[in-house]
Amino acid sequence: MRHSEHQVYSDGLANVSVYVEPLRADVPAFSGPASRGAINLYGRVLDGHQVTVLGDVPTAAVERFAQCVSFRRSN
Repeated sequence: MRHSEHQVYSDGLANVSVYVEPLRADVPAFSGPASRGAINLYGRVLDGHQVTVLGDVPTAAVERFAQCVSFRRSN
């Protein structure tokens, strides 16, 4: 993956955004939990990519989304 991806998940009440982008040398990686008001975030580095998940859901939910991100190798 050489480009950024963004996916949104919603049940009509809560929303979760998942961002995956290539790591950049000029931007520090973000790992672990954080919060901004009612929004919880979780970041991790995976195969040279920054995975960032944020949403108006509990911290455990954004962490679970981030931990479930994986890459499929194309043939």
